[in-house]
Amino acid sequence: MLARFDKSPWTVFPTETTTSRLQRDMSRYLDQFWPMQDLEKEMNIHGLIPEHLPLCPTHTLDVRYHFKHKEPSFWRKIDLAEIYEPHQVAELPRLKYPTKPNTSYIHMLIDPDHTCTRFEPSIDSSYEDLYPTTTDDLDNPQAFVHFLKVNVPSENITHGGETIVEHLPPHPPNTTGLHRYTWLVYEQPHQNMTFTEKRIPNTTAYERDWFRLNHFTHKYNLSMDPPLAGIFFYSKFDESVPYIYAHLHDVFI
Repeated sequence: MLARFDKSPWTVFPTETTTSRLQRDMSRYLDQFWPMQDLEKEMNIHGLIPEHLPLCPTHTLDVRYHFKHKEPSFWRKIDLAEIYEPHQVAELPRLKYPTKPNTSYIHMLIDPDHTCTRFEPSIDSSYEDLYPTTTDDLDNPQAFVHFLKVNVPSENITHGGETIVEHLPPHPPNTTGLHRYTWLVYEQPHQNMTFTEKRIPNTTAYERDWFRLNHFTHKYNLSMDPPLAGIFFYSKFDESVPYIYAHLHDVFI
């Protein structure tokens, strides 16, 4: 904050100059729009747009995982397109995004690479090395759904809502390289809706790979608008993954 002098050189009054106002306004603009430019750029580079998402989410989703392996433990905000070990993102995180009164939301975590083999990126690799090789339907690609909660009320986005697919931690299979784990939030067109998808417990991986995001969004009239918020991160197989498989009733290792 700059200052101006009164008639007496010893009396100083704080004042806001045009420069400081411009700096403030620019800071607000960057805080609001710069993350969105990064999100759209990264989702295009890493093949999520338009392969899985026709439109970029309106906001960058704030996702915080509980890092219990650190002393003391803390809730860490994940960074866009960064790589995390499976044990770091094993628990259900806290989500934060803009809400409106009397509105409900959909939370989902999907892995579009669960049935694909991905190349390992390197420092010298081109962007093409990050794309999955798959024979899936390019117009309506499948994804493995790790979590799906609907009818999440704006006043209780942490604990409210109806769980369709219980949370199953990221568990990229061995030799499949990096997977793009993608969190998405959609605003529902109606506050209380009926969803007909099969309920899936966290003890099974069966039928989780049926999920087709394009079909789901069209079915519930979500496809006309972009997701309200989203973010993605990378993870690949490590020694913690077999422990996740051990808790599944339909996977044998």
